[in-house]
Amino acid sequence: MDPTKRRIRKIDRDVQRFVAHALHNTSLSLSDYEMVQTVHHRPGITQGELCRRYSQDKSTVARRAAKLEREGYIQRLPSEEDRRSKHLFVTEKGQALRNQKIDAEAFYFSWLTAELSEEELAVLIGALRDILDSAVHCFQEDDPAAAGEVEPLEEAIDQLIEAVRDRHIRRLQSGRCTIQMGFVLNDLLTNFERVSDHCSNIAVSVIQEQDGGLDSHTYLHTVKSSSSFDAELRRDLKKYRLPEET
Repeated sequence: MDPTKRRIRKIDRDVQRFVAHALHNTSLSLSDYEMVQTVHHRPGITQGELCRRYSQDKSTVARRAAKLEREGYIQRLPSEEDRRSKHLFVTEKGQALRNQKIDAEAFYFSWLTAELSEEELAVLIGALRDILDSAVHCFQEDDPAAAGEVEPLEEAIDQLIEAVRDRHIRRLQSGRCTIQMGFVLNDLLTNFERVSDHCSNIAVSVIQEQDGGLDSHTYLHTVKSSSSFDAELRRDLKKYRLPEET
């Protein structure tokens, strides 16, 4: 299995265990909570529709729904068209349970991401928005001059990402960050890198089209060796400065 998928599944299991512990005063399973959630989002959903949604037989869904109704979390009403069919609705008690579950999940994720600086993320996201805008603009307008401004920003984003990773390692070493947060942050930064790289590829393609198929590696080497590239890189790093480390 892909390492990222394994990490996501582990985090999901951790969330479910945390929520189950937070709601230990009820007799419901996590699948019961899920059914209450489904009925909340789809008021009036029938048991037949739940069978298809959960890939379960009628008797299993009917037994689960009957349990939730006995404990007061949902209400089952017969259909006016077919009295054998039942429509499900969440009760006030079910809504309160759902709110309690949402609060537990929100608390878990706020704890999980507490060490991630919102200011650091804001800087990175701002830089990504600008490089996306530049890449789209140079492609739509077929503008090689605008495309030339993408590469220094791509390099600046790479350096910002490495700086955030270094900060996270120091937070981890000092006990101010969790291993779980490391998985989340690493996946997030990897995706940021991919976005930035794709923008660079778009810009290079625009320039290649104008220069008759210029080799991309030769172009990038030439660009990064120029004094103008260094000046633009310093400009971008100054614009997208990370906050002081605490």
